[in-house]
Amino acid sequence: MSNLRTRHQKADSPDVETDTRGRRLDSAEQIDQIRHVIARTGRNGDMYLPGRRENDALKITSIMNFKGGASKITSAIHLAQRYALRGYRVLTIDMDPQASLTTMFGYRPEIEFAESGTIYDALRYEDPVPLSEVVRKTYFHNLDFAPVFK
Repeated sequence: MSNLRTRHQKADSPDVETDTRGRRLDSAEQIDQIRHVIARTGRNGDMYLPGRRENDALKITSIMNFKGGASKITSAIHLAQRYALRGYRVLTIDMDPQASLTTMFGYRPEIEFAESGTIYDALRYEDPVPLSEVVRKTYFHNLDFAPVFK
C-alpha cells in the first residue's frame, strides 16, 4: 500500500479519480498500468506482472458437469473475472448451447451472431476462420471471449 502511495506522489503512475475522502478509485486498466510502472522501475519487478514467462506452458481451466443448474457458467465467469483483475490475460470460450456466458457479457447471440462470428466459425471443417476473428472484447480489462452459436 505504501508503494502505491509513493508511486502516486512521484507522479509516475496514471492519474486516478478520488472520492470525497481522498481515496483513489483505480480502474482495472489503471492498476495494470501501475503494475507495469512498478515492474519497470522497482526491485523484483517481475513479481508485479502475472502471466506466462518464456517457456511457460499455457494454463487451461475447464469447467464442466453433465447436470444442469450446477453453476458452471457462474463459476467460469467469476474465475475469468478474478484472473483478469489479478492482471492475467484471459480468454473464455463459450461452448454451452444456451449461450449463457455470451449473454452475461452483454451480447444477444440470436441477434448479434445469427450469421457468423462464433466459435463454430473457427471449428467447422469447411472454410474455418482464424480464432482471432471470433474473439470479442468484454467490459473487463484483460478479459476476452469467443461466443457460441445458438
